[in-house]
Amino acid sequence: MTFRIKLITLLIFTITISLFIYNQWSMSLTPSEVAVKPHLEKITDTSEPVIENILVKNDREFLEKLAHEHPIDNINKQDKIEVVLNKSFKRMHAMSSYFNGQSLQRKELQELLQDPEKLDMAKSILLNFELTKVNFAEDQALARVYAIKMLAETTREGDSSVVYEVTTQLAEQLDQQVQQGLTIQQGREYDLDSLLDIAINQAEINELTDPNNIEYLLFELGYKDDMSTELVQRYDNAVFFPLLKIHGREKASEMVAQVITNN
Repeated sequence: MTFRIKLITLLIFTITISLFIYNQWSMSLTPSEVAVKPHLEKITDTSEPVIENILVKNDREFLEKLAHEHPIDNINKQDKIEVVLNKSFKRMHAMSSYFNGQSLQRKELQELLQDPEKLDMAKSILLNFELTKVNFAEDQALARVYAIKMLAETTREGDSSVVYEVTTQLAEQLDQQVQQGLTIQQGREYDLDSLLDIAINQAEINELTDPNNIEYLLFELGYKDDMSTELVQRYDNAVFFPLLKIHGREKASEMVAQVITNN
């Protein structure tokens, strides 16, 4: 009994001291600190409704900023297609830093793909480099990035034919340049890498378990045995790493060697 009395007394003493310290702290706050105190208490509350409110607020603030800096109404449907795309690409690029940016970008991409002429322009951006420089000037690199995203979206929607078509034609262009001793212009080889990654990563798993299927897939994507070493290496890398995830290094190397024989 004596122990319980001592324990209760200790608890009462501790609570009393804590209340005293809190009151002293509250009395020492400046008027501005008193004003923000309720907000601080609300922010430090980790309950789900508060977190949801913060996310909603961030979402609203971001969309308001986006609407101000890249208004959708500013994308005039009567403009030339390259002008519309350039404005759309810049708007989507502004979404990149946002935590929900990919979802927002996909909605914009799907809207663009409703117009077949815009898809044709995306293909042209990647295949007609000189015209892309004229149409997009200093934004030509950005245009290529988002043209690839447009093609990737068609693949996600179940149509890989456009990616296969553009990959094949781009590989042929780049191979001709290398074979002629020319330098590939401004990183277009990375455009090829991106397109290969999109196509191969979208392939069915059974296409990556049989060397015959892999060979067929690569040839569908423009691979040729007599390609320059630089282009062959890009196809090699593109198919090796997905195989590595499935089969391990030794088996992946063996399968690639069966398909790409001049590397």
